[in-house]
Order: sequence, then structure tokens, then C-alpha cells
Amino acid sequence: MEHVQIIGCHLTGVLFNTFLFGIVSQRYVTYFLSGHARSEEQYTVKMMVSLLCLLDTTSTASLIYAAWRLAIVDYNNPSALMAITPWPICFNPIVVECTAMTTQMFLTSRLWRLRRSRLLVGIAIALATMSFATGVAAAVEMLVTRFQSNAHRGPQGFLGSLILSWSALQVVTDVFITVSLIVILCQARKGLAIPSARREYGRIIDVFIHGSIQTGVLAGGWAIGTLVALIAWPTSDLSGAISICMGRIYTITLLDILICRPYFKGDIREGTTSTKSSPQLTSVVEYPTFEAVINP
Repeated sequence: MEHVQIIGCHLTGVLFNTFLFGIVSQRYVTYFLSGHARSEEQYTVKMMVSLLCLLDTTSTASLIYAAWRLAIVDYNNPSALMAITPWPICFNPIVVECTAMTTQMFLTSRLWRLRRSRLLVGIAIALATMSFATGVAAAVEMLVTRFQSNAHRGPQGFLGSLILSWSALQVVTDVFITVSLIVILCQARKGLAIPSARREYGRIIDVFIHGSIQTGVLAGGWAIGTLVALIAWPTSDLSGAISICMGRIYTITLLDILICRPYFKGDIREGTTSTKSSPQLTSVVEYPTFEAVINP
């Protein structure tokens, strides 16, 4: 019974997304109530986190409503399940792209502060914009067609092609930004010739490299999972179950980066090197100091 597979995949995705939302909620509480959202924090960063919190909460609540429709209201009506997909699931690509675009642009701003290269930043913005446009197109197509035919759902259909393109662009965008940041940060670490500077900033650079890898691996891996699921199991909607959770993955990685910054600032303030006399990374990074990476 094909409708049972569809229900199972969607319910699995919603349940795991709800689990991830619990982790995200803990990150939000940590950010807002534990001194991370400081008064000197840039207004745009606090507004960005607040909007993401509202988006994550609304999206999770709407997906729970979709699960209720699938598992309770329409469970004994297979024809309705096969013909109409609940609107929260159709809107999911837009929600995912909002969180993905926010995370990618934040990391791109770090890239610009580290290496003022218009080429790298331009490529990152272009890839993120194309991914966003493709995700919105996939959501609109889902709302218009509502999975009315099996052929349309598979990778050979127009919607399947949009989802494949969207997932591929997400992978390319995340990998490009991640690799660019890792290369520049590794160059910055090599540029710290003074032993005291290497001890003071080396650990911070390592953690930022870890954060970049975390974003690329988790978000990119999720997008690759969507690609594989759509190609291998085109009629099961497993790809939809995987993509449902992608927005929370982006939010978790972004909040981890934001939460760790105050500790880095404290380490720098407690160090023996003042901000004015801090080592310049101009040998490999054109922006004056490593404070540019920590500050928003």
C-alpha cells in the first residue's frame, strides 16, 4: 500500500524534526538567557536569531499539524493521501531555504571579513541565491501539483528535477563556503609566527575550522541524503522526510557559532596581548585582526 509508505516517511521526518527542534530550543535559551545576546551585540544579529526562532517554532508546529492530518484525519482515506500533500510539507523548501540562506550569508560575511575577495563572496552569494530560487520554485510546484501523479513525484518529473537541482545547489554552496573558510583559516594559523600568538589564537582558529566543517558536513550530508533518497526510492517520499529536518540542522550549526563567540572574546581579553598589539594576520589575511572573525 503506497499511501502507508508515504505516511510512514512523513511521520518519521516530522518526529525527527520535532526532536531536533528540542535541541534548537535549548540553543535559543542558551543564546538569549545566558549572556550571549549581549547589549553590545549588533541589532541585526539579534533580530536574525529572533526571526529564526519564530520561523523554527512556526514550522515545527505546522509540521505537527500535517502529521495529525496524515495519521488521524485522512488515514482511512488513501485516495486523499495520494492526491493531496498537506500544505506545511509543501512549504518546507521555503522554510529550509530561509534558514540555509541566513546561515550561508552569515558565513559569507565571515569570509568577507577574513579575505576581502569580491570573487569568493560573489560566487558564494550567487550559489546561495540560485539555491534559494530553486527551493522556492520547488515549493511553488508542490503547492500547484500537490503530488498528483507518481511520475511527477519521481526524479524524471519536473518536480523531481527541481528537488534534485535544489539539493545539488545546496551541497555545492555549503562545500564552497566551508572549503573557502577552512583554507583561509588554515593560512591564518600558519601566519601566526609568534609563539604566544599561536597559543592565544591557534585554539580559536581550530574551533572556527571545526564550526565550518560542522556546517558543511551536516547540512551538505543532509542534502546528499535527499538526492540519494529521491533517486533510489522515488515513490516513498523518503527524500521529503529527510529534507523536513534540514532547516533545524542549519539553525543548530549557526547557533553553535554564535554561542561560542563570547568565550573567544573572553579568552582574548584575558590574554597578555591587547587588542591594539595583537598580531596582525596581514601576511595571509588582509583584514587587520582576528577580532574581525569573532565580532559580528
